[in-house]
Amino acid sequence: MWVTTTINAQSTAQVTTGNALMAGSATTSYTFLLFVNSTTNSGVASPNVSGTATPWSTAGWAATGDYGLNGALGGRFTGVDNGGSYEVIPSGLFANINLVAGIYGNFEIIAWNTAVGGANLGTFETAYNTSQTSNIGLVFGYSGVANVELGDNGATIPNSNPFGAATGQITGFTLAPVAPIPEPSTMLLAGLGGLSLLLIRRRK
Repeated sequence: MWVTTTINAQSTAQVTTGNALMAGSATTSYTFLLFVNSTTNSGVASPNVSGTATPWSTAGWAATGDYGLNGALGGRFTGVDNGGSYEVIPSGLFANINLVAGIYGNFEIIAWNTAVGGANLGTFETAYNTSQTSNIGLVFGYSGVANVELGDNGATIPNSNPFGAATGQITGFTLAPVAPIPEPSTMLLAGLGGLSLLLIRRRK
């Protein structure tokens, strides 16, 4: 069993990198991946779950396997399946819910530069973990949470778009370079250095 939801962002939503809109695919390529949460809603509402920078390793979130790529329009991307018109949300992602048409699901989208993070979640995770200690040039971002109704491609319920200005939709998000996290030993040395300067000043 599967249901569908539109994830193309050919709307007023903007996806940015730093202070500039994403360039088209002819310059820098970015990969997008849709995640869904195990919590559902009975109707359209503000999301009742919080977004996370690491949905791939956060309980309650699952990757749908639906990827997207940026296109010729700055700040836009489309899904790679079905011509970008809709994306399939697989069933069986969670043991406690069945993602069927009519359910209001909570979704989050992450994105990264393909040249460094690769074209799938596995290669991205490796790059993300490396970027925590080394500057490898990874650019990464994640959206807020969208709460939209799952459709059945128009058979009885139209597909929804996570992006837009309505309640429960994502208005846009920003990608930025990932800066390595300083090691505790480095932070300790910096703290000791500052303390030494204070002691020297007091002695003077």
